[in-house]
Amino acid sequence: MRYGPCTLSGLVTIGIVAAFASHTFNEARIDPAQFGPLRALGEWLRGQPLGTAITAVVTGLLVVAAIASTVGYVLAFWAFRLTRQDGTLHLTRGLVTTRATTIEERRLHGVELSEPLLLRAARGARCIAIATGLRVGRGAVSGGTLLLPPAPRAEAGRVAAAVLRDSAPVTAPLVRHGPRATLRRWTRALVAATVLVLAAVAAALPGMSLGVSWWTPLITAAVAVPVLAALAADRARNLGHALAGRTLIARAGSLVRRRAMLDRDGIIGWNLRQSFFQRRAGLATLTATTAAGRQHYAVTDLALPAAVELADHALPGLLDPFLIR
Repeated sequence: MRYGPCTLSGLVTIGIVAAFASHTFNEARIDPAQFGPLRALGEWLRGQPLGTAITAVVTGLLVVAAIASTVGYVLAFWAFRLTRQDGTLHLTRGLVTTRATTIEERRLHGVELSEPLLLRAARGARCIAIATGLRVGRGAVSGGTLLLPPAPRAEAGRVAAAVLRDSAPVTAPLVRHGPRATLRRWTRALVAATVLVLAAVAAALPGMSLGVSWWTPLITAAVAVPVLAALAADRARNLGHALAGRTLIARAGSLVRRRAMLDRDGIIGWNLRQSFFQRRAGLATLTATTAAGRQHYAVTDLALPAAVELADHALPGLLDPFLIR
């Protein structure tokens, strides 16, 4: 099965190539403006209306980014294969350089579905192992925890269910955290939008001498408010948790939405934290500590009684010395 590439990685590749080319030109004392095709392109852009020039540049960057990310995807994940044999997971991939990773299932304590915003917009996701001794996060690919590269969301869910030997953690409905958790996300968005608009207003004041036009605050508000509002709504919608069999499920995030499915046998303790604003709202963050993966997986902005109840149900008896029933 073929999987679609992530355009963001293509943009990163373009940046690296551009920086390398710029350094090479500087060392060789070559002026890129004197290069025929580049000079012709620059002259053409200067002769176009501003809107046309911006559209052409953005379109060109997107095309080059798509090509670069496709090439990078093929090089990294060519002949990707994930198999299970004798209590271990075997993963092989790569075209120029072939990598092989073996994960013992007794060290595997869960799976994480990671959905960066651009990948989620294309209905895609990545599947990452939560295992002891392996690195996660930005080093998931090189650290060996990547069970599936960017792929269709349904395929990522199927792989996660196969690795866990249970589809319930992937399909289980999540418990929402209520209006107070939603209000916190909208409050943060409102505060951020207000700060941006006030900064734009301050920069546009006559005494600042920054050369900022009076309509800058209006443009800032028109752009920042809808974007931050959409971000707040998405973060509130993605927040949730559940218990499915022996698995604790925690989902959160917007720019990168993560659904962590952690085996309760891999949890070694709980961390219950309340910030000043969380105490005023009656909320808390319950963090499961483990030796695997990120080593801490949080259920954010949960009502305090519900957080204690969740911890008690997930690991019965662990909190008995601290509870008055």
